[in-house]
Amino acid sequence: MSTIGIILIIIVVVVVVLVCCYYCAKAFEEDEDSGTGFTSGPTTPCYLCLARVGDEAWNSGTHRKLCAQKNVTFLSTLPMPYPITCPRCQKRLRLWPDRGPEVGKGR
Repeated sequence: MSTIGIILIIIVVVVVVLVCCYYCAKAFEEDEDSGTGFTSGPTTPCYLCLARVGDEAWNSGTHRKLCAQKNVTFLSTLPMPYPITCPRCQKRLRLWPDRGPEVGKGR
């Protein structure tokens, strides 16, 4: 194999590695924002996305707010069979479905 061929192979490999690193870093940033990333501390199960969420992101409300925005269609389809309202916002409460034993284990 010629020197030019070896140099081209090295360039392609370097570009592939850089692209992989870029997308991995981007995915980590998105996970970190929602609190479902590489969490080393205690976690809380999110009953909406079924992920384990870092307690800091859960307690601050960061994850819950982003998760509700991402899953607004699902939330809007939940039934409101009882005339019970939230004492905080006065909206009718929705009936949460049984999501089974997979809750909190991630997808």
